Amino acid sequence: MKIIFPPFSKRSGRIIVLSALIIFIFSANSGAQKFFFDKYNVENGLGSSKVYSIIQDKNDFIWLGTESGATRFDGNKFENYSSIHGLAAGGVKSIYQDSLGRLWFGHLNGGVSYFDGAKFRRAEFDSLKVNSDITTIFQIGKELWFTTSANGAFRIPFPSTGDTLLKGKHYAGKEGLSDQIFNTYVDRNGNLFCITDAFIKKYNPKKDFFETYSPQGLTTYFNVVAMFQDSKGNYWYGLHNGGLYIQDAATGKMKIYDILNGLSRMFITCFTEDYRGNVWVGTWGGGITVFRDNDIIVYNKKNGLDALNIHALFEDKEKNMLIADHYDGLSIYKGDHFITYNTQEFLPDNKVWAIACDKSGRYWFGTNNGISVFNPDKTANEQVIVFNEATKMIGNLVRFIIAGEGPDMWIGTQGYGIYRFDLNTGKFNLDLEVNKMLPVDRVVTALATDNKHNIWIGTNDGLAVWNPSKKAGTVFTQVKGLAGNIIKSVFCDSKGTIWVGSEMKSGLSRLLPNSDKFNIVNIGEGIVPQAIGETNDGTIWVGTVNGLMALKNDTVAYILSEKEGLLSGNIKFIQPSGDKFLYVGTNMGLNRINLETGIISSYTKYSGFTGIEALNNASFKDTQGRLWFGTTNGVIMHDPSKLPPDPEPPKAFITGIEVNYQPREMKADLKLNYREKSINFYYYSISLIDPKSVKYRIMLKGADPDWRPVTDQTLAIYSGLPPGHYTFMVKACNSTGLWSKTPVEYSFVITPPFYLSPWFIITITILIVIAVIAYVKIRERNLIREKKILEAKVAERTAELVQKNAIIEEKNRDITASIRYAERIQRAMLPREDTFEETFVLFLPKDIVSGDFYWMYEHDSIRLLAAVDCTGHGVPGAFMSIIGHNSLNKVVREYGLIRPSEILDQLNIEVMKSIIQSQEKGINDGMDISLIAYNRKNFTLEFAGAYNPLYLVRKGEVIVYKADRFSIGMTSLEQKKRFTNVNVDIQPYDMIYMFSDGYADQFGSPEGKKYKVGNIKKLISEIYNMPVNEQKERLEKEIMDWKGDLPQIDDILFIGMRIIP
Repeated sequence: MKIIFPPFSKRSGRIIVLSALIIFIFSANSGAQKFFFDKYNVENGLGSSKVYSIIQDKNDFIWLGTESGATRFDGNKFENYSSIHGLAAGGVKSIYQDSLGRLWFGHLNGGVSYFDGAKFRRAEFDSLKVNSDITTIFQIGKELWFTTSANGAFRIPFPSTGDTLLKGKHYAGKEGLSDQIFNTYVDRNGNLFCITDAFIKKYNPKKDFFETYSPQGLTTYFNVVAMFQDSKGNYWYGLHNGGLYIQDAATGKMKIYDILNGLSRMFITCFTEDYRGNVWVGTWGGGITVFRDNDIIVYNKKNGLDALNIHALFEDKEKNMLIADHYDGLSIYKGDHFITYNTQEFLPDNKVWAIACDKSGRYWFGTNNGISVFNPDKTANEQVIVFNEATKMIGNLVRFIIAGEGPDMWIGTQGYGIYRFDLNTGKFNLDLEVNKMLPVDRVVTALATDNKHNIWIGTNDGLAVWNPSKKAGTVFTQVKGLAGNIIKSVFCDSKGTIWVGSEMKSGLSRLLPNSDKFNIVNIGEGIVPQAIGETNDGTIWVGTVNGLMALKNDTVAYILSEKEGLLSGNIKFIQPSGDKFLYVGTNMGLNRINLETGIISSYTKYSGFTGIEALNNASFKDTQGRLWFGTTNGVIMHDPSKLPPDPEPPKAFITGIEVNYQPREMKADLKLNYREKSINFYYYSISLIDPKSVKYRIMLKGADPDWRPVTDQTLAIYSGLPPGHYTFMVKACNSTGLWSKTPVEYSFVITPPFYLSPWFIITITILIVIAVIAYVKIRERNLIREKKILEAKVAERTAELVQKNAIIEEKNRDITASIRYAERIQRAMLPREDTFEETFVLFLPKDIVSGDFYWMYEHDSIRLLAAVDCTGHGVPGAFMSIIGHNSLNKVVREYGLIRPSEILDQLNIEVMKSIIQSQEKGINDGMDISLIAYNRKNFTLEFAGAYNPLYLVRKGEVIVYKADRFSIGMTSLEQKKRFTNVNVDIQPYDMIYMFSDGYADQFGSPEGKKYKVGNIKKLISEIYNMPVNEQKERLEKEIMDWKGDLPQIDDILFIGMRIIP
């Protein structure tokens, strides 16, 4: 038999013979290590610190029987129940859940209660008034059994829900039993044993009688108080102050354990077997003794368990061991995979910054108060040696420890430089050549060794490398490629590449083997690598304050942070474990990444990682595969091989519903009316491994398009839901990163108001269709009648219109005939277009008659030529043109004027007189004109104009002679405006042009724009050399092509004349 106190040994243990030596080793070694027990008492909400019994119900709730009643626990909060909630009076001694899911409570002093899922009910026996404790409750077949401490036992046919009177058979001395029953046990064969003051009684169902059961080798001197059969068939008997008896299933031989061979106390109170097959033995006053194969492990105050007086042991669905104690409430053991070492005997300071193991198997821990060296092969008093300033051996602030080649251990400190410890001499050395490479502050910020046994030392001013065999070194800085001189981390990968993290915009550098210069690896601006590691697949992992980066082929493949499941993005260390797992320390706890599945598990103080805050690069893997982590609260040893198998994915439960903020019973296919549209759901999932890590995702099908983001809330609020069918779904995730396989669901319906119900809508639709058909029919009939009336009126009106149209047509013919007559008069008034040689006239009236006209007159050697644009067009313009034409003839022939300016001045007077316009009102009718006088004898040309200029083209150049900016007939006599006479410089064969605004203002082109004067000038500069008739044709074609299908907007007049000497 091996007795194990710490799992802190290079070997599995030693055989201990002498009890004194056993006690000595136990007291010494167990004081250094602490197993993790989560502890709960009245301060945490437990109804009483005296806990008698524990079970876990079908909904995963933990139920505790306490001195003050029953308590339900979900991992986060306790709900305490007593007589005011419907329970029987007194504390709860025993709890059992039957096959219908009802919870039965056996009380101190004889009360019985049960919980049917909705309410607590009290019950009592019909055959006897019970006034002693209900010690156990259990079910066999279709019957419930109740045992008592002074009133025997009761066998009750399975009661119906709602029953309060328990009818059945009572068993006591006459039936072979005793009144005093301490405990009961039903073995794997279904045999019922009652443990009484008269020894063990076995029930014979055929005889319906209890018989004394006395196994060979079991003493009768001490009372048996507990009995158990393990998975191998062995029977275990716990005695009152008589120790432990184990009956071998194969041989039937009895083996005895007491404090001399490993039992913690002689008073055994309870048994259970865990998932590994270890048998847990609860004692009174001695805590717990665990039998694991050939080993014995004791848990008590010295290694973390405060509970010493054990009433009950229970393993839950997640493989946690729950411990009920008489004085210390509830303790939960979550496994021995995490063990904390943080006592003064073990560490000089609890902040552990560095961990290493030397070649002799000793563990080195660097702290703020020097180094603790632990030798598991030494005796208790010699196991721990401390080196610090107090021992005058080394500076206190130790930050890094690594094993070098041969007997050397290298220590990096904060402010003391680098120390080298020689395992052969047992002395610390402060090598001057090494420390000369460090800056004056002697602060070591990183320390690592490569595959050539070189020592890499990070500082606040570069990276130093020391070759111990050559006793030579060098320093790398930014000049040699480093990203920055303030070094935060150094790591050598499996290929010999040196990776360095520093504080710079892009803080990761690498040095390839056989290279003398670092290269910067781009991981993003402002990223500071404070931890670097490598997994067996060659992935380089970089820990930053913003998450964990995975580098593949020098490229960031992905980043993990809180969003993906890390406890924090502030990464402190990176520690691979085999091919499958990567451990990541953060300032909020420990994460484990499954590299195959991507599942991220979390470990906090609730699951055994009691140090909580990991320290930078403080991790180590020993030769046995155990992982050591430095934290702010000691060093934590983690044995991955002792992790329990991944539990089943957690189940989520919906516990309640509120409708319009009022509780409502959760009935199947609940129907609500349209006013009940605010729905709240309460849900939960229990994970005692780490209750704070439970997360949820919810979705209300019919309202949410997808699952909502991960939350730790256990209340979902939906308001303003429209009528429809809904299904609320919840799934949960625990600290192992596993999500529920299938979500829990609850469906309900919000019915619409009657006016939105299908039958109402169908009815209204039918009525509307009928109404529409009736309306259409009536409308058709009315339309037919109205059509006949309308047709009669149309015929009458048509006859009237025909008669009126005939009259109008006759008048139009008369008017058109009159206009045509006016056209003939206007045409007769105009001179011939060929009156002057080398002259063309393009005359295009908009209507039958025109407001534009041209005028020609020759006297002696002087030729007068005018292009006139009267106000308006059509008939009004034609009347004005007649006045203008007659006035020109009068001015020239009667007054004898031949100077253009004088002609226009007199023409202005004549026009105003002719149209009899009031000088006070101002003149509203008039004309624009271009007038030239060409003296063929003297070869001179004079010009005067009202608005319309004169254009002269010579050798392709267009010369413009501007006119006065007022019209004929539109100025008062009192204004006395005079027209300007312009002498035009001419040369033989110059071409002169005059035109009205109708050509330039004509709309055309696909864009509907005006032609404009600019295009006219360009055009005449191109055609001036052509014969005048061809010029006229070109001008007419140009304007017609421009106009296209658009209407002509004004009269067009364009005159051109070549100067002939």
